[in-house]
Amino acid sequence: MSDLGAFESVFRRALRTPYEYEEIKPKHILVIVDLNPEQSAQFLNDLQAYLLPSLHPSNYQMTCWTQSDFAPWPQLKSRIQQLAPDLIISYRLLWMQDRTAQKSLGSYIDLLSQDTQIPILVMPNPLMFSMPKLNASAGAVLVATEHDYEDHRQVNYALAFARKDAPLILVHIEDEDTFEYYQAAIAKIPDIDTEAARETLHRQLLADPEHYADSVRETLVTKRPELSVDTYITFGHLITAYRKLMADHLSDLLVVNSKDDTQLAMHSIGYSLAVEFRETPVLLL
Repeated sequence: MSDLGAFESVFRRALRTPYEYEEIKPKHILVIVDLNPEQSAQFLNDLQAYLLPSLHPSNYQMTCWTQSDFAPWPQLKSRIQQLAPDLIISYRLLWMQDRTAQKSLGSYIDLLSQDTQIPILVMPNPLMFSMPKLNASAGAVLVATEHDYEDHRQVNYALAFARKDAPLILVHIEDEDTFEYYQAAIAKIPDIDTEAARETLHRQLLADPEHYADSVRETLVTKRPELSVDTYITFGHLITAYRKLMADHLSDLLVVNSKDDTQLAMHSIGYSLAVEFRETPVLLL
């Protein structure tokens, strides 16, 4: 590498974006359910128990829309915009009669996530999974940090739900199959030392998320000293790695980015994780 090229590499590494802390406190929460009155009351009680360690009822107003408030999406969206909640909470397969469609979040959850700018906490469907089981013990909050390190919302929103008796885990999984695909292409270029490229690229792909995680940890030492911050940054297969992490740490919440940069569809990684882990609450940002 030329001296100019080496200088450019050092300069680019120095431009890494540090984490910026912001305290998130939802003041108005909208809950949307399609249950009968008795089931709705039970869900709300279980939901408040789930939120209680981090969000006390005295610190937020909760509005609940039930079966009688159902409306086609354009009207529902308009009402949401008028209400302007800080957070929407619902569950998978909302207003879907077919509860067996498990490889789906349901059309209304998709619309809530993609057609509004409001974070949505997607709970397990209460007719399929036990909320009291979820509240039985403290579990970790997992943050799928991915590659957008200038958007600190994932970490900041995760902190709103994090509790001192369970860790906040920053997760970054580089997909092994994708890496091998590009490595195979590099191997066909005669001018590139394949093994050197493999080692350097492997190391560099993990360097940025590790740097960002260090920045988060350093900031939270003073901002949230009671909180344990762990990292899981590696190569692997996305779903397999997350499944093991969530089982090992009894995860209470997974925080993902659900917006695609082009807004053509729900963010592919966020959607894959949200669909796969049906028993875990997922916060879609």
